[in-house]
Amino acid sequence: QAAGAADSTAAAIIALNASGTATAAAAGTKNFVLISDDNSAALYSVSDDGVADEYTGNTFTLVSTFDDAILVSTDLVI
Repeated sequence: QAAGAADSTAAAIIALNASGTATAAAAGTKNFVLISDDNSAALYSVSDDGVADEYTGNTFTLVSTFDDAILVSTDLVI
């Protein structure tokens, strides 16, 4: 992803919408998204709004962030 894609919820939503089409699930369905950019990664819990085939409108909750030092030195297992 582009620089900064994992640095905020808004940036993550923009990057995810640009990456392809997400099929809307029933409202309240939760999933996890791990997004990385040039120097960090972020894990989000996503609650679907059930409205459209995109991430806009879904509720993103930041679970964890990872900096580039962790990403380079460690296998990330979730």
